[in-house]
Amino acid sequence: MTKLIRKIVNEQVELLQQQGFDEHTLRSPYRDGWLKDELMIHVTKAFKDMHYDNSPTDFVIHAVGRVDSNKGVANYDLHFHFDSKKKNLFVTKVESRMGVEKVAVLVGENGYLPHSKDLLQLLSFQATSQRTPTPRQVLPPRKPRMGL
Repeated sequence: MTKLIRKIVNEQVELLQQQGFDEHTLRSPYRDGWLKDELMIHVTKAFKDMHYDNSPTDFVIHAVGRVDSNKGVANYDLHFHFDSKKKNLFVTKVESRMGVEKVAVLVGENGYLPHSKDLLQLLSFQATSQRTPTPRQVLPPRKPRMGL
């Protein structure tokens, strides 16, 4: 069972790394290997709970990344679904937050997981587009009417 858990977790970690959800790419304050350890804990627990309940398990891992000195920190919530019968682990949704801006992308079993940098660009665009004032029509002042 431990070998199977390692295989499932390693496959998921490889996919996450390809899409920029690793400690190095995110410039995370967490130590290298933290995400893999978190996945291992959740999947191991799901396997143990499988003996009591064969239903699939959902869990969330919260990751943090440094954007740059001006923008600060980005938070990511990676929502996972693990089916112990099918021995299947995948991301169902990823939420990204930076300040008050938030973006959520539904992924699903066969869906496309966006790259972490694409989510940051989307957040930055969302933040700047909301701060840009809409152009207003400026009318010249009215000339007072003289006489009747």
